Amino acid sequence: MTIDEERAKIIAAKAGDEAAATELVEAYMPLIKHAAGIVNKRFRYELYDDALGTAQLAFWRCVVDFDEGRCASFAAYAKLRVIGAVKDLLRKDKGGGELPLEYAANESAPAKSSLLIDCSNLTDMERKVAKLLYEGYKEREIAGMVNRSQQAVSKTKLRLKAKIKSALLI
Repeated sequence: MTIDEERAKIIAAKAGDEAAATELVEAYMPLIKHAAGIVNKRFRYELYDDALGTAQLAFWRCVVDFDEGRCASFAAYAKLRVIGAVKDLLRKDKGGGELPLEYAANESAPAKSSLLIDCSNLTDMERKVAKLLYEGYKEREIAGMVNRSQQAVSKTKLRLKAKIKSALLI
């Protein structure tokens, strides 16, 4: 789609042309899915559907609010607004989630109430890292907080996952 065709579709969509709006959404669906995919990078799988909906709404707001006089490129404008909306969703939910558990949900999976894990075998560093991960901090931020390298934090995170996994398989 050329820039002129894109602008014509934006104007038509603002005027209520559903076909033009649908074509715009289809053309920008990779951007919308990319923005929603940001939540997967943060292990927040349960938020993906919310993120996808937020990205779609943000894209529609971009179409409605786009002003050619202020923005040179609709694509650049939409990318910033859509990704920003998804990041805002993550910020609002920060700390409200749980550490992801890496097993398939099936009949043999334990009930959520039975997922209490004995933490007596965790080192002080593992406890600190687990708490900070749960609160939503990134490895780089945690490394600064506990005065360790990012690699050390990453290895600690891997040990935590292994201990959680072994505790669930017992």
